[in-house]
Amino acid sequence: MKRVLLAPNDFVGEKMAAPGIRYSHIARELARDGRFDVTLMVTNDPQEVQLEGVRAIGTRPRRHHQLRDLASSFDVIVAQGGLDFRSMVLLAGTDVRTIYDLYAPFFEMLTFQGALDGQRSERRLSWEAYCLRHRLLLVTGRAFIGANEQQRHALLGALAAVGRITLEDYRLDPTLEHLVRAVGLGVEPEPPRATIDDVRAVLPQAREDDRILIWPGNLWYWFDPQTLIRAMAKISATRDDVKLFCLGLRHPSASGYGGMTTTDRAIRLAQELGVKDRTVFFDFGWISYQERQNYLLAADIGINVHGRHVETTFAYRTRLLDYFWAGLPVVTTEGGALSDLVDRNGLGRTVRFEDVDDCARAILDLCDDPQEYARVRERASRFRQELTWQRAVEPLAELIEAPQSRVKPARTARALALRYAGARARLELRGAGRSS
Repeated sequence: MKRVLLAPNDFVGEKMAAPGIRYSHIARELARDGRFDVTLMVTNDPQEVQLEGVRAIGTRPRRHHQLRDLASSFDVIVAQGGLDFRSMVLLAGTDVRTIYDLYAPFFEMLTFQGALDGQRSERRLSWEAYCLRHRLLLVTGRAFIGANEQQRHALLGALAAVGRITLEDYRLDPTLEHLVRAVGLGVEPEPPRATIDDVRAVLPQAREDDRILIWPGNLWYWFDPQTLIRAMAKISATRDDVKLFCLGLRHPSASGYGGMTTTDRAIRLAQELGVKDRTVFFDFGWISYQERQNYLLAADIGINVHGRHVETTFAYRTRLLDYFWAGLPVVTTEGGALSDLVDRNGLGRTVRFEDVDDCARAILDLCDDPQEYARVRERASRFRQELTWQRAVEPLAELIEAPQSRVKPARTARALALRYAGARARLELRGAGRSS
């Protein structure tokens, strides 16, 4: 039985975002598999983790020392976004197989950092440090996972660029699936069941005959709520029975997610167009993972609108999976793996980038055609079985068992680690200089 340590970089518990959800289910499915002894290292209180067959431990302040001490206790470490740079270099010289999970890919961070405010030189230094760390994990990791085939292809290209793919890798498996696999997120095989008698009660602003659109989760920089709000204003000019609820806008993590300018702009625009608290509603309370089905069951349509940029090409919009789980028809912008899935399988409507009229038309098409709505809903409900967590995690189980070439701590890795440490030190000095 292989001893596996899972190391997500976000909360795992009652209130979780996509990273925590991903790792709670990965832990559960690997434990059910029977071939793995699973330990989950969480950034929050491990007492909040209640997963059968999974041991939970907390992350200590000096995580790299903790991992150094734990390394000999595990055969495999699966770490979201890699590890501390010192840990990555250290583990590359051991027999521990490190699998780095890059499902929140390089291009997401590019979009995120590219939109941040601050001094240009400081942003450039921060990006330089991130790129150095990214190269370091590509050089030191034994294997890698992304969320879809687009991410897998991007990772293979990145690994080739840093000289990480060897002849030995090809001889082990000419598909290179022993090196990079697509491991998505999934849904429960059973449909959601309400935990309260009246699910509409979770949305007190909704009337009995309203058509409810739901957008749960943060409005990150790569989303385009402006187009959706303008579409809602267009619809609201002639009717008030179509309502949009943007829920859970405050991330459960206590730091690092405050003051999202995309959210601020969306709220201002809704106020300017006269739809805020009339047909467009914002709620900052994060939805409990165990209660989210009530909100999904209260809705008629799941909404996802994003911008046109490189992040979209490689994105895996996990909130769409909840829509599929609940059998909700989806309205989403074109582009990205799950939007393509909606289009190919008739699970809703895909709309053109930044096209207000197209967005409004798609919403009303589903709201005002009961027969078409029923057909789409039936297809979405059947499609649930294609996306179960068991299916999603199978490639990771196969990757853990696959033969892998040994990565030795090379001069390149040590040089990258030193350059990264230097960039981080310069960045911290600049921050200290501003605050003094």
